[in-house]
Amino acid sequence: MASLQQADEEDYNLPSEERLGLLQRLQDACGDGPPHFWAACHLCDTKKLLVLVQIAEMSPETIHVIAGQTRNMIGCWNQFDRTLSRTTTPRPESAASAASSHQSSVQDTDSPPAKRLKTSISRSKSARDNAEQRDGYCCVLTGQPSIDDAHIFPFCMIQKEEPDAFRTRHSFWHMLKNFWPKEKVAAWEAEIFPLGTHSSGIETARNLITLSKDTHNLWNRGAFAIKPILKSEDDTALIIQFFWQSKQKDIQPTMNLLTAPQSTKDLDSNIGAFESNSRSFLVDMRRSQPQKVKSGDIFELKTDDPEARPLPSFGLLEMQWYLQRITGMAGAADVEEDWGEGGWDDEIGNPGLDEIGGTSFISGDPTSDPVAPGTEYILPLMEGSKNYIEGVQREEGQKGEWEIT
Repeated sequence: MASLQQADEEDYNLPSEERLGLLQRLQDACGDGPPHFWAACHLCDTKKLLVLVQIAEMSPETIHVIAGQTRNMIGCWNQFDRTLSRTTTPRPESAASAASSHQSSVQDTDSPPAKRLKTSISRSKSARDNAEQRDGYCCVLTGQPSIDDAHIFPFCMIQKEEPDAFRTRHSFWHMLKNFWPKEKVAAWEAEIFPLGTHSSGIETARNLITLSKDTHNLWNRGAFAIKPILKSEDDTALIIQFFWQSKQKDIQPTMNLLTAPQSTKDLDSNIGAFESNSRSFLVDMRRSQPQKVKSGDIFELKTDDPEARPLPSFGLLEMQWYLQRITGMAGAADVEEDWGEGGWDDEIGNPGLDEIGGTSFISGDPTSDPVAPGTEYILPLMEGSKNYIEGVQREEGQKGEWEIT
């Protein structure tokens, strides 16, 4: 769990010279943009940023539409239902007693909501049990035994079918393709919607990570993000890196795209950026001397059975890495879509695989006119975080055991 120093400057929200040059061109072409668009442009794939620049230089009005819809994209990601879908499971102090306590409990302790949607799926108790057992019945970042089963991708966005291709869920995935390569977004989507986004998603331990209640609350507010670094070839270990996020203190209704984000380097807390009554630091209790968790800290997640108790999805964590940082920089955003109060009791089926499709530049408002301009661009996948492999291998004294996803 040592802190490695090989992180790229952009991991700390410090833009590269290449990005600054593209942002200057985008600013010149279409002027200031909403905060979430500003943040997305600082974090998106640079090849996609170049595409946005090229479109802006031909049709700035198209970029204005995309910029206006970026808030809805982030609103889908961090809507309040994330918090409501939480399960808090108090655990004994020791791992042994935790496991014993878990084995003796056979009932689901979730309290069902007052209303249910007949078309919605429920959270899977087996997925929660598998995630908790995988993570040793404690928070993966702090080691605390009182835990929440935190969804990486919001449960409220997978719990029901959505046949209307112009509703919010579909627009969310279309909008992602404006900022990240089509192939990468398709891989993210397939992790949670193997039958496509018209169908309800699947609920497995791959979409769950075990956090303490305080840690989960901070995560919901965009106070930190987790970067997946690499996984072992046998899928039994996953290296992740923790980064606090700083909400911009001078957020305006529109932002100059060259406004520098606040650096997250060397942060060991998130004081002042969120509610005053919210805990703003984390302590790793598993160290010989408990220490505050700080930006750049490395954690390793393990499983003894990658089939029955799979690790959190590398792809979903990767999507979270980008969207959490946009939330952290620009703040949470609400959407008007009514996701309803889904049923929470039934187990989820086992849908098969299907092809992923879709295009960009689609309005998130189902009542608005579709936007005609724009072309679908297919770009190569971003390279993995190669600079971490050598550092981790040097620490572990191993070669060739890890692969980048």
